[in-house]
Amino acid sequence: NNLIIMSTRQDKADKQKQKAKDMLGIDDDRAKEIFQEQPDRKQQKKKEIEEKKKQVDENE
Repeated sequence: NNLIIMSTRQDKADKQKQKAKDMLGIDDDRAKEIFQEQPDRKQQKKKEIEEKKKQVDENE
């Protein structure tokens, strides 16, 4: 069930990217560069906190 939801979201995201690409008149390579997925700030922050905890645990 979750796979279907994720697939549907990905399809919608792909359609939005295609629409934006068409509106901007850019080629596929440039579109990939622009739309390259960036890590979410919250996820990045969480990862940094986990790494710091791991370092503290190793030092103890």
